[in-house]
Amino acid sequence: MQRNNLVPLHGVRSTSFGPPEGLIVFEGWDYREAEFRFEVRDRRDGGRLRAELGKVTSAYVQGVYVAGFETVDGVPITTVWVRINDFTMHQMPMPTPGEDTELVWGLHVTPPGEFTFEAIAGPFHVRASAVASPWA
Repeated sequence: MQRNNLVPLHGVRSTSFGPPEGLIVFEGWDYREAEFRFEVRDRRDGGRLRAELGKVTSAYVQGVYVAGFETVDGVPITTVWVRINDFTMHQMPMPTPGEDTELVWGLHVTPPGEFTFEAIAGPFHVRASAVASPWA
């Protein structure tokens, strides 16, 4: 049985808060050798592509990183870390003053020798900030 736990991914347009990051845990699956593609778009079923991230080998760079793997009571658990750099966040649409901008995100997984599928998806918020961005 697969159960996905998600820390919601929220974007902030100011470097004061650091880059958006999120931890995703896949229980019941070994995705250590899988390929990943993370996308942020304006809307579901298309829309303008705002960010596209692939698998990376370090948690300190933009992308999808396999942060850990363990087996608990015979159940494989893969943990992945998603990181979006500040530069990419500045390519997102600017929130209307006082309002957040809601986009959507999805994570595609391609296990070795298998088909690609959307494993998990959800809203992606570009939050209006109380701190002025140096690029605003």
